[in-house]
Amino acid sequence: MTLTRQDLARRAASLAVQGVYVGTSSWKYPGWCGTTYDRARYEYRGKFAETRFKRDCLAEYAEVFKTVCVDAACYTFPSQQYLEGMVSQTPDGFLFALKVTDATTIKKYLNLDRFGQQAGKPNENLLNADLFAKAFLKPREAVRPSIGLLMFECSRFWPTDYEHGRDFIADLDRFLGHLPEACPYGVEMRNRNRLKPEYFECLARHQITRVRECVDTAN
Repeated sequence: MTLTRQDLARRAASLAVQGVYVGTSSWKYPGWCGTTYDRARYEYRGKFAETRFKRDCLAEYAEVFKTVCVDAACYTFPSQQYLEGMVSQTPDGFLFALKVTDATTIKKYLNLDRFGQQAGKPNENLLNADLFAKAFLKPREAVRPSIGLLMFECSRFWPTDYEHGRDFIADLDRFLGHLPEACPYGVEMRNRNRLKPEYFECLARHQITRVRECVDTAN
């Protein structure tokens, strides 16, 4: 059975009324033209204008789905202007899930250009609640009703990062204990060796939603 765009929109709306939000991870995919998107909306002088597509396609996405995950927030702290710009393209009731900027959740900066002089060095701001509140939560306040989830994507820790899983749990416990309780949080772990009873007990203490518990089963 093939669902049409209209069928999908109706089903997504019906589920949202019940508190179940169905969406995707990001939305700027030209390959979705013909299914989620109408290519004609983004053509200029007979050609597909990718810049126009990336700028405007969220509004069309929100005609079908009722939520989306903003992966871009993982790579840099989102500004209030950026968040307000996204929300302005969506109707009331549309919810965003934001991945928390990785400067909060990685033990060591990767050797990537975007980290500049910090590339390859230990992250002194790992699970820094004060930085998270200032650089992430404060800009989000302006659009708080439109945020359905803040998701911490913890990196794949190695033995050189944490010799014992309980050491990571202790750091996570302290961090979560300093966060505002009213916010909807989720945690994604990328190492199954950390999935111990102590981990789940820690999340339960802070009423944290478990989003994805392990995406790399090889570790």
